[in-house]
Amino acid sequence: MIVLPAVFTQVPIFIQFNGFPPHIDAAFQGRVKLIEGASIELRDIEMTDEGWYECSIVFLDGGTSEHNDANGTWVYLSVNGNVGAL
Repeated sequence: MIVLPAVFTQVPIFIQFNGFPPHIDAAFQGRVKLIEGASIELRDIEMTDEGWYECSIVFLDGGTSEHNDANGTWVYLSVNGNVGAL
């Protein structure tokens, strides 16, 4: 399972289970997709998208806590510019 929560939300904006269609938060519909392995692409960036995002893979087979603690990557998305400038 791949999970992409944003710090400002309680529910992840993207959840993907193998073999099932992804759950995508309504605010990100049509703007976020899984592109390769565990890489996520976010398009049509909005000013409100700015903030911290974490991408992690959750192992549903009950993998060791040591393995799960090291899982995840954080990235800060900074949005600059004028709306409608593009």
